[in-house]
Amino acid sequence: MTKSQKVLITLKPLKPYFFGGEQTFGPPGDRSNYFAKSRKLPQQTTLLGMLRYELLALKGLLNNKDKKKANLIIGGKSFNGEVEDFGLIEKLSALFLMKKNTPYLPLPKAHFYGEKNVLRNYDLHVLGTPESPSAFMLRDDKGNNYTAKNHFAEAWINTEDEKEVIKESKIFQSSDKVGIRKTKTGKTEEHAFFKQRYYAMVQDWKMAFILSFKTDDEVVCNFFSIGQKHQVELGGEGSVFLMEIKSAVTEPTLPQGYPRSTAYQKLILKSDAYVKDLSALYDRAVFSITEPVSFRNIRSSNSDKKDFRWSKLDRSGQENKTAPYKSGLHFLLSRGAIFFCENAEAFSAHLRHSAFQKIGYNQFDIIHKNEK
Repeated sequence: MTKSQKVLITLKPLKPYFFGGEQTFGPPGDRSNYFAKSRKLPQQTTLLGMLRYELLALKGLLNNKDKKKANLIIGGKSFNGEVEDFGLIEKLSALFLMKKNTPYLPLPKAHFYGEKNVLRNYDLHVLGTPESPSAFMLRDDKGNNYTAKNHFAEAWINTEDEKEVIKESKIFQSSDKVGIRKTKTGKTEEHAFFKQRYYAMVQDWKMAFILSFKTDDEVVCNFFSIGQKHQVELGGEGSVFLMEIKSAVTEPTLPQGYPRSTAYQKLILKSDAYVKDLSALYDRAVFSITEPVSFRNIRSSNSDKKDFRWSKLDRSGQENKTAPYKSGLHFLLSRGAIFFCENAEAFSAHLRHSAFQKIGYNQFDIIHKNEK
């Protein structure tokens, strides 16, 4: 019988990093976008791709000569929304942050910073009754109605203490790199100016996720043994992270004291989420606060001779012929989204997608309403 083990994996950037999104440089010859911005966090597919690459390298299988053995280690294909077999990799949790030994989750979107930089919480108020509402209004905890000038806070909440909320600006620091792109012969290209925004993390902060893996292979077990440290590449531009293996923790949830709604249950996304039928999702929610996020994933199989660490452009800006294939553009619901529901458990059926959930997407918490 196959056994499995869970470990906590933390990732600390060793230098400013770059995670590509839609705002990247165009293909060779297209200089319409000269400013490429990194995302602050990697996609779940990026984490999966890093693990698959490291295991292939560990087993000496990067040359694709032993496809059958590679399939046993990492599965036959990369994530495509349907594949669920990744060899020894069983499951990934949603990405979260850690400061020292404390987990933090993305602050749900119903919060803003008011006067004197005090954090306020919006709740959904019903005109009429919950059973027969005539209208809805978001009001903060001081009784003030929602206004568009109050932008939702970008922050992270301590999973052990709902009173501690840290702004993203206190966790991530950006830095810009400017330059001139040249050809392989060293000649400066026309319209070759570029600007690139990277991020770094403030001291004591790390990215983290929980990995469940099969213990069939002794070498892989040693790689993931508690206390091991490895330097890994993650994202673009050869971004280097220190990966540490630690004892598994319980998958983080929002703190017990997180504010409850007076009228409805709340379903809150802890990760980005794929929903096949968005219309049906929104129809079933009483009210929602959501934001879309673009999504593409790298597609490859063990028969491809592709270097999936690199983007469509190489470091000199030229076309990279060993780059993998990218999927079409899709949109996910971003982490922190809130759905006010009459029955959040029944509503969650719209988020049940085994392939996405297996690698850490479509993760959520349910907050029951405040019973008076």
